[in-house]
Amino acid sequence: MKKIIFAILIGSVCFSACKKKDPSKTELLQNGKWKLTAASFNGFIDILSNFKDCQKDNTYTFNSNKTITVDEGATKCKDSVAQSYTDGKWNLSANDTKISLDGSSITQGFATGPLTADIVALNATTLQISKDTAFAGISGKASFTFTNVK
Repeated sequence: MKKIIFAILIGSVCFSACKKKDPSKTELLQNGKWKLTAASFNGFIDILSNFKDCQKDNTYTFNSNKTITVDEGATKCKDSVAQSYTDGKWNLSANDTKISLDGSSITQGFATGPLTADIVALNATTLQISKDTAFAGISGKASFTFTNVK
């Protein structure tokens, strides 16, 4: 009987010790390519519809060296632009509740310098960020949703 109890105890200790830990926000962000799939202002103005098709198919990779790589996708806006290129820098801050983007085309039209936005959601499939800003002279919240397309 003691051997059975001991075996159950050892088995439960091994099982709990072998549990995978949840990935960090940095690991989630760096795992795959992210495509902008929704963008809105104050929840009802569709910003993404203002993007060109050649911008909508771009993917963004958040590299471990804190740079962002853009892949132009199937449709390039300019033939002279490389298929893939470095597009600014990223950083997480405030206990991984904020993301800063500096020099990236992601911020085009919303920041002239670095953009720091709140991370609303970040998991293996979705990155959603929001930023209080002004759009067409109206103050409000811009929200961007990226989907991981691996």
